[in-house]
Amino acid sequence: MLPVFLIIAGIAFFGAAIVYGKHKVRKRREALQTFAVQQRLSYSPGADYDLANSLHFLDPLSRGANRHMRHVMRGSYDDQTVILGEHSYETGSGLGPSGHGGSSRQNYFHSLAIVELPCNCPQLTITRKGLFSRLAQAITRTAIQFEDREFSKHFIVVSTDRSFARAVISPAVMEIFLQNRRLFGQLNIQHKIMAFIRKGELNPALLPRQLNLLITIRATVPDHLLLGAAR
Repeated sequence: MLPVFLIIAGIAFFGAAIVYGKHKVRKRREALQTFAVQQRLSYSPGADYDLANSLHFLDPLSRGANRHMRHVMRGSYDDQTVILGEHSYETGSGLGPSGHGGSSRQNYFHSLAIVELPCNCPQLTITRKGLFSRLAQAITRTAIQFEDREFSKHFIVVSTDRSFARAVISPAVMEIFLQNRRLFGQLNIQHKIMAFIRKGELNPALLPRQLNLLITIRATVPDHLLLGAAR
């Protein structure tokens, strides 16, 4: 039988871990809310299932069950309509569509930065190699090849319209990707949005860079190019 002092120490440690975890959650929420206020964006920390369902066409946001968004920010940034947030889903044996019933559930998180586009566009996905590995392995055979060897070394590009992809991914865009490749996960243009998707929870420290990077890329893609490829 364990000595009483070890039991007490274990309880104290467990309690301290819970308190510390709640403290971290609160501090992150406060940091995200502060960012939203500074940028004049609305902020909603609670679960948003409707928004998550509206983004189901984006891989990997169509996976798992109990898909929802949290820490959602909306508004205008640098004259662009943007949505920021954290997407979450669950997997597990016996897990139903509602997210219940699994004997061993696992949670997955992705941070999102989205800018709205003026029209429905062909699907275009740029994925950094080594990330979203399941997707990368599935699409490598159909990837579009570019003359820039350094860009092709680090990124995989697929699109339903190759001409559109080559027009969007100009030398200037390639340079932006290469200079910031450690920050990238996946950039997806589809329907009426351009979305930056990165594995992991929404990080207040990285959020400004992610948003500015998305806006910079959007600025390199003129509206007439998007409207010319509209569907």
